[in-house]
Amino acid sequence: MSAEYLAKKYIKDNNINNLQVSSAGTIANPELPYLHTLERLEKYWCNASKHHQTKLSEAILKDKDFIICMAKHHLNVVKSFWYCWVLFNFVAYGKKKDVMDDTEYQEKYWSLYNLETYVKKIVDYIYETMPNVIQWLNWFEIERKFLIKEIPENIESYPKKKIIQWYLKDVNDQKIRIRKSIMNWITEYIQTIKKWDWLIRKEYEEKLSKKTFYELWKKVWNRYLEKTRYILPYKKNIIELDIYKWEFKWLITAEIEFKNPIEAKKFIIPKRFDKEITNNKKMTNANLAKKQKI
Repeated sequence: MSAEYLAKKYIKDNNINNLQVSSAGTIANPELPYLHTLERLEKYWCNASKHHQTKLSEAILKDKDFIICMAKHHLNVVKSFWYCWVLFNFVAYGKKKDVMDDTEYQEKYWSLYNLETYVKKIVDYIYETMPNVIQWLNWFEIERKFLIKEIPENIESYPKKKIIQWYLKDVNDQKIRIRKSIMNWITEYIQTIKKWDWLIRKEYEEKLSKKTFYELWKKVWNRYLEKTRYILPYKKNIIELDIYKWEFKWLITAEIEFKNPIEAKKFIIPKRFDKEITNNKKMTNANLAKKQKI
């Protein structure tokens, strides 16, 4: 509940028009919210005195893109009928840890002792991390990745780019990649910060100068991948088909990005596609780059 009201306040205060937020519980509590929770929310000009919790169901999620769960045990319920979820703390600061509400805190510790202090701490924490959460919502991408068993005979007729990418040391479980991309004789240098959880990826990109790129390159010259990427239109989507080189010249993959998880789930897989590797961390480019031989 606190996350819903604090998110709505942040969205309103910052004039963000493309996000809508609501909340629901795995068990709908008919009682009014805990008094100290209401009082702490009022500190941030949030009035939740008339809030009544809704029970989580597939029906109320039909027009939602995904669920942000506050605790891991919520996932056991969510996974039974929904397919796109992420933990609040994973979004807030990259760690898969729980945020307990007042009822869960009481059930775990069997006491009201320190409950007021705990509630204040959690509401403050959600308020302080909300900018990170909203920023993540603006950065995230949704994509699926597959192995390819057969490439089109006319593959060379499609637009293509040569890609060489290197990986810096991970920071807070985030993959940091620098990429040199050449297409139509134009070279781009890009740094990408990426973190993923199931088919949802948080991604931030920025262009680099040639000088900055090569300063970073000196640190990671021996951890790289090289591939040719072909851009293939497919119905309403774009397939990025990658043919790898050198150590992984046997490897051909396809990535498809989607506007939302519902579109991703309904995607009709082409016959030339093979096994899906979206959730296979061993098949990520960052992991493959570690095994590349010079």
